[in-house]
Amino acid sequence: MGAAVDIWSEWLLNQRFAHLSEEERADTLRALRFFRDTTLKHARLLPGQTVVDLGSGTGLLTHRAAELSGPQGLIIALDISRKSLQELQNADGPVPISALTADAAMIPLRSGVADRIVMRSV
Repeated sequence: MGAAVDIWSEWLLNQRFAHLSEEERADTLRALRFFRDTTLKHARLLPGQTVVDLGSGTGLLTHRAAELSGPQGLIIALDISRKSLQELQNADGPVPISALTADAAMIPLRSGVADRIVMRSV
């Protein structure tokens, strides 16, 4: 697990799951990481790819996708919630992430801009 994922997990624990017991937080993070890793495994992300995280929320997939795509890649976090995207950027790691406030039903990107589109719970 890399730096960006650790930043996201630490942010999540402090912001969203502070009310849970330590054991409950560990279980929740384990489950979220399982869903994240399974989703991204099936996406077969490669270094240098442009990835759109559709309905990114606060960045469960985004930060790990950024690690997998690397510094030559481009990650676009797209969500209808400006607040979620701000939180995502507050937890941003070493790989730049572009945030785009938009409705997933009308993605404001030109056709072919992304190598992969990932989503979870959208």
